[in-house]
Amino acid sequence: MHSLALRTLRYAGLLTYPVDPMVMDDWEIKNIYDAEFSQTSRIRPKRCEEIRRDYEAYWSTLQQNLRIMFLLSHP
Repeated sequence: MHSLALRTLRYAGLLTYPVDPMVMDDWEIKNIYDAEFSQTSRIRPKRCEEIRRDYEAYWSTLQQNLRIMFLLSHP
């Protein structure tokens, strides 16, 4: 979870996890998050990284990257 989102959720009292969540670093994102996404979706790891980065960019800016959306619908 991103530090800004984590801080905002804590401040608003909206964290409902059984444990306190932490911010993932680059190693964890690549070797845990992207790896698990790749394994469960059967998509190559590099493509999983591209999808995650696009989602993070959209979530941060609310600006849709139409090139990535086209690629998602045409693997």
